Amino acid sequence: MTSQNISSAIVTSYPEENLYEMDPPVFNLTPKSMEAFLALDTPEFLQGALQQTRKTGVNPLFLMHGTSPLYLADRRLAYARLPLSAYQKPPPLPEIELPDDVAFVEQLNKQGNTVLVVVRIGGELRLVKIFPEQEPDHVLDRVDADGPESCGLRDVAVDRFEQEKQAYAHLLHYGACAKGVVPHCYGWLELTSEHRQKISAVPGGEGIIIALPRIEGPVRAILLEYFSEAVRLSYENLTEKLAEQAMRGLHQIHAAYVVHGDLHRRNILVLPGDRIVWVDFNFSRTPSGDLSCRRQELFQELHSGWCEFYSKMLPNKRIGYLY
Repeated sequence: MTSQNISSAIVTSYPEENLYEMDPPVFNLTPKSMEAFLALDTPEFLQGALQQTRKTGVNPLFLMHGTSPLYLADRRLAYARLPLSAYQKPPPLPEIELPDDVAFVEQLNKQGNTVLVVVRIGGELRLVKIFPEQEPDHVLDRVDADGPESCGLRDVAVDRFEQEKQAYAHLLHYGACAKGVVPHCYGWLELTSEHRQKISAVPGGEGIIIALPRIEGPVRAILLEYFSEAVRLSYENLTEKLAEQAMRGLHQIHAAYVVHGDLHRRNILVLPGDRIVWVDFNFSRTPSGDLSCRRQELFQELHSGWCEFYSKMLPNKRIGYLY
């Protein structure tokens, strides 16, 4: 069966069917290990491949793991109406309040559209992700249609806080949080002026106040599980095992009917024991959100993840092209 036939056969049941549990298995979904071949690499071979990559921008070893079996070559399926018939809208993410004795410990990120602050609640460390008020992003979203000739685009104003809030409602309801492939989410909240004053006293906290210069009222935030020993996925620590773990985690996100929307290594955490956790869902899409979430988009994002790990990062790591 060709890769085109494989993708056409499984896209209509994705994400309800776990591709990693299919019998027989999907060919090359998890490529065979290249460890034996890597041991045969010579410095001259790697240097030549590196020079070629720098010259052309294309790694000549990008096919070292073969090709993705998830490429949706049938363009009719790409535009067809494939309803998410098993989908059920989850309950809203609960609104919570921080206790009076909450301690603001540390600001993590100094840059970015959101602010991450570690807090201590009842002896446990958790993460508050703060969304500064700003003008909504305007994005072009696909209008559902029967074919490319009738497919149009619409302009949508997107509230990134609402996108992440919707995503975690789905991830909680469909079990992705319980499976540990994403952080557990405790709910959403509003930070008061008093909270902001306490944050300003922590190391780096003055940056939060600078980021919120014109906001006098409450600021919206999400309370998440915190991983003190996590490191970002990188070319240096990526392995074939971690690539498979990341792909399996991405499927579990899709099984919650969430398109992540920002497949980048900065949004993947590596924990002790080779555990992978996907984070940052402010570019996500869900069926009940403002942006479209089609079965094909879920499937095509899994294909994009496969290409990112097996056609880009691992081949680039092999030759030392760490970009």
